[in-house]
Amino acid sequence: MNNVNEIDTSPEFIEDQRSWLIEHKLSTGLSWSKLEQPVGRAGPTLSAFCSGTYGGSRYENGNPKVALEIYRYRQTLVAQAQLRIEAPDIPPYFETRTSRELMNLLTWAQRGRLAVCAGGPGIGKTMTLQEYADQASNVTIITCRPSLKTVTGLCMAVLAALGHDRNQGSSERLSRRVMTEIRNSQGLLIFDDAQHLPVELIEEIRGWYDQTGIGVALVGNSDVVARMNGGSRAAHFAQLYSRVGMKIIRPLPLEQDVEDLAAAWDVTDDAVLSLLKDIAGKPGGLRSCTFALEVATLIARSRGEELGRNHLAQAWSQLSSRPVAA
Repeated sequence: MNNVNEIDTSPEFIEDQRSWLIEHKLSTGLSWSKLEQPVGRAGPTLSAFCSGTYGGSRYENGNPKVALEIYRYRQTLVAQAQLRIEAPDIPPYFETRTSRELMNLLTWAQRGRLAVCAGGPGIGKTMTLQEYADQASNVTIITCRPSLKTVTGLCMAVLAALGHDRNQGSSERLSRRVMTEIRNSQGLLIFDDAQHLPVELIEEIRGWYDQTGIGVALVGNSDVVARMNGGSRAAHFAQLYSRVGMKIIRPLPLEQDVEDLAAAWDVTDDAVLSLLKDIAGKPGGLRSCTFALEVATLIARSRGEELGRNHLAQAWSQLSSRPVAA
């Protein structure tokens, strides 16, 4: 890309940006207001610039600055288009040993059971949950956030995920409405990032499970099991944990998971696979492997080379700020 500070904002340059933006707006169907943020100028300013009336002139009184901002936007679009050409296609969901086990757990839970999956970051939990929801019917995923603190908030989150808006009333009324929606539905409620749920909310979920026959899967990091299995809060979870019929505890991806990821990326080089296994053992797991492979592929393509261990080592060094021997 060119440094805009070195560009001569001649009338020809300004007119070129004006003509391009007019054509760009027509071809994309974007309104002036939609172009405000990417260009960095208010919609009325862009409209006036393209009509030649901005500042009462076609080429002076601020027109050069607007033209430069449009040119920056053009360069950004070109760079992004080029990156899309060079960037690798990241494989969509692909099956790993861990994902197969998690899919089995979810299938079992949907029979009206309570299941728990506690896994470290980057073992493929969230992607597998979404794949299961895409394959099975009557599956609802609720992503738990630290801000989810009250029964009312939990009920509203579940009802919204079930497709119901305008949820008002007391926590008791909302909880009854949730139970009405899920009772005998042969459905599955999946609570992702369940480690954020406080005791009161987990107890509410246990009540729904007991009274409606709904399947429930609590999925999160190792805290999900640690809080139920020991420590000062264990007593609070005794009733819930006694109902857990199936659980998966997986702090790190399995070696087979990394091999499955490599196969999805068409990686056949043993040296690359060896480094991928090393990366997968660090925080981030398979997610870190995916990021590293994406950058490594860009590096290799920019040099006209086949992906090799040196490319992956360089990519991981950039991502982790920790050098890795090539």
